Amino acid sequence: MKFTSRTTRFVALLSILIVSQSFAQESRDNEWGLKQRLEERQKYWNTWIYSGPDTNIAEAHERGLKQFLAIGRPKQFAQSLIPAWEQVSSSIHGAVSGRPTGIAFDPTNFQIMYLATSGGGLWKTINQGKSWASISGSWGSYATGDVVVDYSNPNIIYAGTGDLYDRGGDGIYKSTDAGLNWTRVATAGKVGSQTHQMIIDPATPTTIYHVSSNGINKSTDAGASWNRLTALPIGGIPHLVIDPSNANKLIAGGSGVIVVSTDGGATWSGDNAANIGGKNRITLAISKKDPSKVYASISNGGNRSLGVARSLNGGDTWELSASADYMSDQGWYNNACAVSPINANRVQVGGLDVWNSFDSGTTLTKRSEWTAAPSAANFCHADVHVLRYGPTNDLYALTDGGVFVSKSNGNSWSQSLNTNLSTLLFVGADADHDMTYVLGGCQDNGVNYAKINDPTFRETAGGDAGRSFVAQDNAGTAYSTYIYANLRRSSSGGVDFSDNILAGTALGNEGAPFYMYYDVSETDGNVLALCGNSKLYYSTNGGFEINAISKSNAFSGGFYSVHVAGADPNVLYVGSGSNYSYTTTDAGTTWKKSTKSIGLVAGFCSDLTNAANAYACIAGYGNKHFWRTTDYGNTWEAPAKNLPDINAYTIARAPNGDLFIGHAFGVMRSIDNGVNWEPLRDGLPLCDVRKLQVRGKNNEYLLAATYGRGLFKIKQGDLPRNNIGVANSKSDPSAVSINAIIPNPLINGSELRVKFTVAKAGITTMKLFDELGREVRTLFNESVETGSHESRIDVKGISAGNYFLVVTANGTSATKNVIIH
Repeated sequence: MKFTSRTTRFVALLSILIVSQSFAQESRDNEWGLKQRLEERQKYWNTWIYSGPDTNIAEAHERGLKQFLAIGRPKQFAQSLIPAWEQVSSSIHGAVSGRPTGIAFDPTNFQIMYLATSGGGLWKTINQGKSWASISGSWGSYATGDVVVDYSNPNIIYAGTGDLYDRGGDGIYKSTDAGLNWTRVATAGKVGSQTHQMIIDPATPTTIYHVSSNGINKSTDAGASWNRLTALPIGGIPHLVIDPSNANKLIAGGSGVIVVSTDGGATWSGDNAANIGGKNRITLAISKKDPSKVYASISNGGNRSLGVARSLNGGDTWELSASADYMSDQGWYNNACAVSPINANRVQVGGLDVWNSFDSGTTLTKRSEWTAAPSAANFCHADVHVLRYGPTNDLYALTDGGVFVSKSNGNSWSQSLNTNLSTLLFVGADADHDMTYVLGGCQDNGVNYAKINDPTFRETAGGDAGRSFVAQDNAGTAYSTYIYANLRRSSSGGVDFSDNILAGTALGNEGAPFYMYYDVSETDGNVLALCGNSKLYYSTNGGFEINAISKSNAFSGGFYSVHVAGADPNVLYVGSGSNYSYTTTDAGTTWKKSTKSIGLVAGFCSDLTNAANAYACIAGYGNKHFWRTTDYGNTWEAPAKNLPDINAYTIARAPNGDLFIGHAFGVMRSIDNGVNWEPLRDGLPLCDVRKLQVRGKNNEYLLAATYGRGLFKIKQGDLPRNNIGVANSKSDPSAVSINAIIPNPLINGSELRVKFTVAKAGITTMKLFDELGREVRTLFNESVETGSHESRIDVKGISAGNYFLVVTANGTSATKNVIIH
């Protein structure tokens, strides 16, 4: 999750330099304490991203999504061929992805699995993890906690949103067509905003349990209604198991207690494990082979391993059977437990690594090693959150680095299922001027580098990496951050990094927010501005020397964002917690405050030929999210007519004047200086876009860093424009084509046959848009091979009318008209 040595040190073994960084950062982690770090990270997102705590965030998020989806694709996009978003690389070393949170299996086809992920939504594989496709559709949140499949009907799937360790979700979604389309069946206000577990009753599939931040919720009507089990006498992070031989018997672990219900959760016992002192977080597992045997992985009050406890009478009484330090100091975070479905004495527990026992938990043996190379037989990424047996008795581990499988009952971990699982949590990313390589900082998984056509990233520095920049005047110079006031510099184009160049400086001693906000000049890569906890700093030599340039009597509210104007590096724009902006035109000698409050500025950009012209995007909800100035920020105006009320993260400007805003659901573009905005949605999921950069020799690309779906690029220079018609596309027309739609027109409710061709194997999506350009339904979302294909699609429930069918593959979209009678 979070610290160099524990999550990604296998990369550190590749070089002496990175090893030295690992040990230094581990020391800092021990000093701060892991739990404090995660609390600081959550505090950071709650303030900088959401403009402060807001109990109606979920509702505002939902309203913003509806506004965004109501804005259709522009009419000029309804052409035969346009550029579309394309994934830039996928996993790290072909073995590591972002954090998954839940896994489920199709009971009738063992090739089919579903994976819930922390920020990347829900994924599906039809070939046991060799390839994955995102199936979250138009969910209001891609932060996902768990997923279950109805064992009586594998087309029915339930998914709970909200990541227990990070961001909130917007409730529970249900699909009745194997994940193609979804309906929300519970709001976050009803069932809690952070999902921990979902379980289907083994006797009655219409009864579902949802374990979340508000306790345990239960539905007895296939998700149509939900009620919280108010009698549950536990706090903390709850964990639940159901007796497979008696569905009315529930066993729950909470903050220091284990309780039992024999009436489906209506009433509960007291702490049945009161004899075991010092309990904190508890994760449970019950044997399917012998339900009288129940196991508990328990952390102590210091978040280290208390050990494994067992019950031999179905949870009525407990004994502590084994102890081993498998959690390190983060038992409240990485604490997993599973028992073999065919041998009730074989127990698996997870923390930093995976340990197992073949004698009912009496002795534990370490079976995985996170410090090993990704190709090693015993490599499993650090920080194990879930251990679960699949239908063929393979053991799956969900970790901070993705999903891993053991085919030897946990004894070896030779297989990663993360090759094309693009769920990395990028905080920021950049590319060199010619777009030959990309560089980005990932939560949990360090700084990652890839040549533009590399299929995978490689990690070049570890830890919770933050915003990353590449000097546009020198492709060899790059920057990224570790937590707080820790700036790392590369002179090799991101291939390797120095340790913290701020150590011992005033900023290093002062500290900074969890992910330090800083900016690098677009025209001089040695000019940096950096936001500390109380002061603003400036450097003209690449961060090796910094000076405080903020005047204590000139600012209020602290520093939340900063921008160095490319046209003049002496011009800086600053966003403050007071919701006013501040500007200097002389590198900090004098400052001016804006004449009006514009909100919490998440990001600035400016005209590369005139530093007086600048643009700002605003975080939070209930705000105007775009402002522009022509007088160095003295006055601002908000001209946008149709920009949705969506939390904005980043803004960029192309040399031709086009503006782009990245927000909680994707990207929007304006070609008239911010008055009218249009969505750029072809090929891009509804996910958090944290950083946008215009790059390429001719500024032809827009690079988007997403928090949970990796990196994307689009040929923005080839996008259609209202005032000049459709641009001359440089894309290969054979990249994707729609060969036939049969029948067309078709009768409502009949089957639609679509014949299409793709030039390269990969994920292909097919979506239907109405005449206003609003997305109606996802019709197809699968990994396909090179060549021609035919898809048979059920279009039941779609009203009669004129539609556009859009097929997207390999960075290109093809569109054809469809008429439904």
